[in-house]
Amino acid sequence: MEVDSEHVHIEDAVQSGSGHTTVRFHITPASSKTGFGGYDPWRRSIKVSIKGQPRKGEANAELVSILAEWFGVDESKVDIVSGKKDRSKSVSIQGLGEGKVLEVLKKLQEEG
Repeated sequence: MEVDSEHVHIEDAVQSGSGHTTVRFHITPASSKTGFGGYDPWRRSIKVSIKGQPRKGEANAELVSILAEWFGVDESKVDIVSGKKDRSKSVSIQGLGEGKVLEVLKKLQEEG
């Protein structure tokens, strides 16, 4: 089954809430580098490679750190709300609206 590229939208990975925006990510831990990997239309999530190992919260801590940097917020504003022990995670970013989050993700995608 093929995905129609016209209907693949990075917006599908983002959901706004009251005072925060939640983004679905799919993480590849123990990678050679940390970075943005694009949009995964099958999982409707943003792919991120992480150098950190998937043990003792190392990869999660690195994810929080890199997301705080990308979105220009303090690490305390980034919270993994589901998937702490899974590669698929939902992350809440406090204080940023959906528009700003999408702006950052689209810029990362263009640079990627």
